[in-house]
Amino acid sequence: MSSMARISDDTDARGARSGVSRRAVAIYASGVLLLLGLVELQPRTGADAAVLVSPWSPASAAAAVIAGADGDIVSATRWPFIIIAHPRSSQFAAAAYARGAWFVFDAGVLAGCRLKNAR
Repeated sequence: MSSMARISDDTDARGARSGVSRRAVAIYASGVLLLLGLVELQPRTGADAAVLVSPWSPASAAAAVIAGADGDIVSATRWPFIIIAHPRSSQFAAAAYARGAWFVFDAGVLAGCRLKNAR
């Protein structure tokens, strides 16, 4: 009987170790997918970009960030804290971040969320 107990104890120990390694693999895979998603969201050169500012900021905050970063407003979205812009320079994203943007990403992601076309 003691050999039976010993076998089940070994199985439990191996099962616990494999659970930890599965968890580590799942966390690693999630991190890689998140990183790839963020890379994919980066605005392409010459393409429209979406500028996100803090949700509790006034409606004009995103427009001010875009103007200060040397961009043109293309359209509004369903949310007043996200505006679609067309960058006039390759440094648009860096300038937008310096002026308070939380996130600058490819506007194609929000294709169905535009309210009107200002161009």
